[in-house]
Amino acid sequence: MAMIPGMNSTLAIVIVHGMLGFGRIQALRTGRIYFSGLSDALGEDVYFPALPGNGRIVDRARTLAEFLDTLPHDHIAIIAHSMGGLDARHLIQHLDLKHRVRELITLSTPHHGSAIADIAQDSGSPTYAIVRALTRPALDDLCSDACDQFNRDTPNRADVRYRSYTASRPIAQMPVWLRPFARVFGTVPNDGLVSVDSGKWGEHIETLTATHFELAGWRVLPIGAWRVPRFEHIGFYRKLVADLRTGDD
Repeated sequence: MAMIPGMNSTLAIVIVHGMLGFGRIQALRTGRIYFSGLSDALGEDVYFPALPGNGRIVDRARTLAEFLDTLPHDHIAIIAHSMGGLDARHLIQHLDLKHRVRELITLSTPHHGSAIADIAQDSGSPTYAIVRALTRPALDDLCSDACDQFNRDTPNRADVRYRSYTASRPIAQMPVWLRPFARVFGTVPNDGLVSVDSGKWGEHIETLTATHFELAGWRVLPIGAWRVPRFEHIGFYRKLVADLRTGDD
């Protein structure tokens, strides 16, 4: 790709947050708080855009595109957690007209929808009523039918490398409040909100031992937590960033 006037060839790494209510923090105008401890750990040319917390994919992707337009880099790699992976896929296919994005790594993104979103649509449970109140209209885009249509409308771009990480923990290692959500999946491995099967897209690298929230650095401890192996999120992201910078697999 030829250099675009006014741009530089340094790789920009953009880390995109998901939904799940954290968008309420956007009044602080930063996505960094969503990813605990990462902003000071990953060095220069790593960016944390703030997207609408409970917005639709199309709106979040548009905000992400506007942020990328402010960067002077001609090469961009995106690491996206949860719904952020869908936002990034929409951006790559429909909004990245100069083809600056070269790689997308998704972390427990519900590419094929989430059973939690499906149940939340119609459940009379007070818990799911709260989920709907906090996460709509984004929640509607995470239902299985919506994601099936999204995948038909958003094929992979040939010049972009797509990789994915999924996550799973035994229910006994999850915080008590997350366990009812994890049980929705039955025996299917999941991180409490997204199944391993739904999180696979492109080249599936690994299933990490973590909950959905641990992937963003938030560890809510269960009873007997001293026996639960910790997911070292900072080390994980540091390796992702280092490998992207060197071009390693």
